[in-house]
Amino acid sequence: MTTQYLSLLRTQILRRLGGEFWFEFSKYVSGGPGLTVSREIVRVVSRSALQWTRNAAGRMPLGGEVAIHSRTGVVGRPGRVFHIPMIDVQGRQSRALRARVREECIRLDAPASIYLSGRGFHVYFYTVIPTPAWHEFLARILLWTPPAPRGPAIPVDIRWVGHSLEHGYSALRLTRYTTEYLKAPEWFCDVSPQVGLTSKRRHSE
Repeated sequence: MTTQYLSLLRTQILRRLGGEFWFEFSKYVSGGPGLTVSREIVRVVSRSALQWTRNAAGRMPLGGEVAIHSRTGVVGRPGRVFHIPMIDVQGRQSRALRARVREECIRLDAPASIYLSGRGFHVYFYTVIPTPAWHEFLARILLWTPPAPRGPAIPVDIRWVGHSLEHGYSALRLTRYTTEYLKAPEWFCDVSPQVGLTSKRRHSE
């Protein structure tokens, strides 16, 4: 996620929560696909999040990467936890993915951005939802996987969903400091809940 979109996400969450909130990040060392050797979780007041991400590279453990988490909450209200809906998708079926993401944009009444992650896509929705609704969201995107009961099949990373439920938050990588990953996530397109409104760069599908 670029700094531009992190700033936009902050604006949308401030509007929905009505007060200052925290982002949750982690600095982690990967042990290979689906494995994490260590993870340090950091909560950052949203107004300081951009600066924190810029500075994180200088304080990374050897072999470390930075991830943003779905979990967030209002400063001073520890019992109120929300989630930023996000998805980890395998493969490059971009046209079908945009159709599925638009369905969810309409359901959540919020726009979204899709990023190329190297071997697939990362999806972020510009809203927050309470934990029960987040569980329902994860259940819905699991139904995108082949064979999908309706609509185009999208290979959502099932293990990633399992880890999300196990840990109580989703996480998507923001960086590419190690050779395990092909690239740092790169913006691909924006999706609006309004039919026909999609901004995207040229990409071979």
